[in-house]
Amino acid sequence: MTSNIDKLDIVKYPNDILLIKCKSVEDFTYMDSLSKKMLELMKLHNGIGLAANQVGLDIRLFVMQISKTMKTPKICINPQIVYGCVPYEEEEGCLSHPVIHRKIVRNKYIVIKYFDVNGKLIESKMKDLEARCAQHEIDHLNGISFIDR
Repeated sequence: MTSNIDKLDIVKYPNDILLIKCKSVEDFTYMDSLSKKMLELMKLHNGIGLAANQVGLDIRLFVMQISKTMKTPKICINPQIVYGCVPYEEEEGCLSHPVIHRKIVRNKYIVIKYFDVNGKLIESKMKDLEARCAQHEIDHLNGISFIDR
């Protein structure tokens, strides 16, 4: 895996890796360095979230930093939504579909569980853009593109 980390680039739709359900992470050895590279790439492309399969990796990992003022980016490994409510519609874009924007219905409030880079289980309440971004990235990890919504 380490040799692939330095060669990360955004995978564009309809690449097959975007259409599969990604495998759970079991070895956390490279998660810190991989997530840092993904965050760099995401910021380079003016994104706010990036799933591992969007860089060609078949693992359940996404990174997110919804604003420059967000103190600490979120690195979510093996994430799962445990609760969501208050559906609302808003426009989304995607780094794997750089010219498409669509209005998508997502939950305004969610609770997700995930592991951090050290393998610690985290439960996080999210709302608004943070919740929307997490749902978008978890969809990627499940092989669902926002244009399928």
